Amino acid sequence: MQFNVVIIGGGTAGCVLASRLSEDPGQAVCLVEAGPDYGPYAGGGWPEDMVDGRQLAFSHSWETDREDRSQLRARILGGCSGHNACVVLEGAPADYDAWGPGWTYRELEPYLRRAERQLRTRRPTDDELLPWGSAFLQAGGDASIVNPLNAVGSVRWNAAFAYLDPARNRPNLAILADTLGDRVLLDGERAVGVATSAGELTADTVMLTASSYGSPAILLRSGIGRIRDCRSARGWPTTSESVRAGSQPSCSRTRPRASRASIPSSWARSRLRSGARPARRGSATSSCFPRSSRASRATR
Repeated sequence: MQFNVVIIGGGTAGCVLASRLSEDPGQAVCLVEAGPDYGPYAGGGWPEDMVDGRQLAFSHSWETDREDRSQLRARILGGCSGHNACVVLEGAPADYDAWGPGWTYRELEPYLRRAERQLRTRRPTDDELLPWGSAFLQAGGDASIVNPLNAVGSVRWNAAFAYLDPARNRPNLAILADTLGDRVLLDGERAVGVATSAGELTADTVMLTASSYGSPAILLRSGIGRIRDCRSARGWPTTSESVRAGSQPSCSRTRPRASRASIPSSWARSRLRSGARPARRGSATSSCFPRSSRASRATR
């Protein structure tokens, strides 16, 4: 199959790119995701644990032998935004400014606000907080931090709902779910397509959005990277040596993003009150919603 753009990885970044790029009817866009696509939210086909923002969901996580759940990735359309703590955080303005012209906070702020609106970001109401959360809020006073949420009622409003649902009916957008992206197909040093578990896809442009773990692995299997790393990846010959491929992975520049639940908010708040510098990746509790209340579905 031939496309103008093939995007490998249907997580948060992949959903955004597929939605934005397919706004041009002249661009044939294909989004490839290893996990399932349960259709639009309004169809009611999504598993309950994946839409219930009151708790973390692990039913669609990639297999791992690690006990550290903070590193789990979601194998589902929407990626980690589909199973995390519904917290949307943007970086400190100084962090953006350090990236230089084109990436300063002043230049990016309109897009940050647009992303907030797209993700239905809101501040939780006081009656949605767990008792211990309310206690921290009262004890901290003006110094308390209440994380904004990408939640509609108690529904985890993931990137697939926010970005893909409005675009699903576009004839120039194809979504290939349950399809693994294996490696980039090259003609010399030019990417011309992708080898997937469903066959080869050819494209004018190939975009990798398979996370800080998946994207480097795809590059290495494609022969792009340090010679020794490419050989150990699967024995593929090195086509284009890049000492950066697979080294020093970091979060993308796309902000705000729905962060993984990794560090208790009480710990983060105490660190902030003590003058510690906030981490670039947002910290979150596993839930801000009272578990005893019934999950309210978003208006369909």
